[in-house]
Amino acid sequence: MRKYKYDEDYFSYIDTPNKAYFLGLWYADGCVMNLKRGKLISMGLQARDKLILEKFLKEIRSPHKLVFIKSRSIDRQDKYSIQLHSNRMADDLIKLGCVPNKTRILTFPKDTQVPDELLSHFIRGVFDGDGSISSYIAGRNINPQFRVSICGTKDMCEGIANIFHKVIGLPNRKVRIKNGKYGECAEIDYRGNRVIRKIFDFFYKDSETYLNRKYIKMSEVNNLIPNSNVYGKDKLGRFIKAPKEAPVSESLS
Repeated sequence: MRKYKYDEDYFSYIDTPNKAYFLGLWYADGCVMNLKRGKLISMGLQARDKLILEKFLKEIRSPHKLVFIKSRSIDRQDKYSIQLHSNRMADDLIKLGCVPNKTRILTFPKDTQVPDELLSHFIRGVFDGDGSISSYIAGRNINPQFRVSICGTKDMCEGIANIFHKVIGLPNRKVRIKNGKYGECAEIDYRGNRVIRKIFDFFYKDSETYLNRKYIKMSEVNNLIPNSNVYGKDKLGRFIKAPKEAPVSESLS
């Protein structure tokens, strides 16, 4: 097997917004596996989200190529995957709470794993992997209302809800348990444009790494808040004033 050189100490500790974001994304969509020949870390995302995987490889200064996975079903999308054989990165991810077979046992990280000042970036990563944003028309409202939801384990959802309550003053949400495609999962959801506006500001303030399609969808809420001073970002990451009108779009997850 060919051995590439790259930053295998990337997850040794979380001290930057990007590290916190990618740890959150790994919590949501990544995995750590013990194989006979060593440990493997991998992550697969929809083909349209290829750029975020390429950014991670750039972060760790890796020459690895993404693996393309063609969908065998019409109701599933093609994917790109990162696959890295690294005992060091796997061990560090485990220490940070991203354990093997984590689907039903994942817990919200301690402050020794993710510092409080980086939690917004961590949760944004979780949202990009396990969250969704949708819009709907409620009652006689002529403007669409927005809904943000995040799925995961009960402990993860309670941890996120607690941060939303303490840091940005959202109502303390009760975690719902629902039956998903792969069994029971927990979910928290928030509705109302002013509430979603607070989540938007929490997620994207001082941020440079995120799924662009979810950022664009969430930024639509700013156009529905009177006297909004929030600015969006163009493709180069520069801040621009949000447009006055926004279309109603489909759910993004």
